[in-house]
Amino acid sequence: MVSKGEVVSELESVDKSIRINPHSYRRANQRNVDLDKVKNKVEELDFHSVRENNQSDPRFSKTYKVVIKISEDTFYEMPIYFNMDGNEIYVKSVWNK
Repeated sequence: MVSKGEVVSELESVDKSIRINPHSYRRANQRNVDLDKVKNKVEELDFHSVRENNQSDPRFSKTYKVVIKISEDTFYEMPIYFNMDGNEIYVKSVWNK
């Protein structure tokens, strides 16, 4: 079990360049996801909750699934990938929670 505080602490060492999978732009549009707000929340490390991600990517050493809260009734979930002391946080997909 991972805590939100642990993940935020790890991500503080990562340059906050947020990269979203190009395929996700089309999917996010179909799901009415506001990617500008998503990027802003991830840059600010403003996570509602965090959990383990059981999928890995060989390019990144860390991965979690995070939920961000946009408004009282709008939540988005996404897997994020990064390397400690790296230069980006990679978001593979975003969906409504």
